[in-house]
Amino acid sequence: MILTTPNYVEQTPEGVWKVYGSRVSLDSVLAAYLSGLSPEGIQEAFPSLSLEAIHGCLAFYLRNRSDLDAYLQRERDNFEAQRRAMAVTNQPVIERLRVARASASVAAAES
Repeated sequence: MILTTPNYVEQTPEGVWKVYGSRVSLDSVLAAYLSGLSPEGIQEAFPSLSLEAIHGCLAFYLRNRSDLDAYLQRERDNFEAQRRAMAVTNQPVIERLRVARASASVAAAES
């Protein structure tokens, strides 16, 4: 009898961990798990994933917890840096929208 060990996770060329054969990020599965969802609850949130794949992802996480916790922190830091950069870049647009909204509110109140 020949047994095989399936892959449950894969890393993209950009370094992002995904559930093997899907577009669901490992980050998403782990966020659900770390917020308290059971594997069955995670499957409800991500119905395209099999329960086997979810358990495989969780086993991968538990085996590599320190490395993956560091990866998740880097991803959070990258997201926050991008959010701050976008806030600065988009500030002129946001200000124009505030002015337009205020003008529209004044015009509506006067009519």
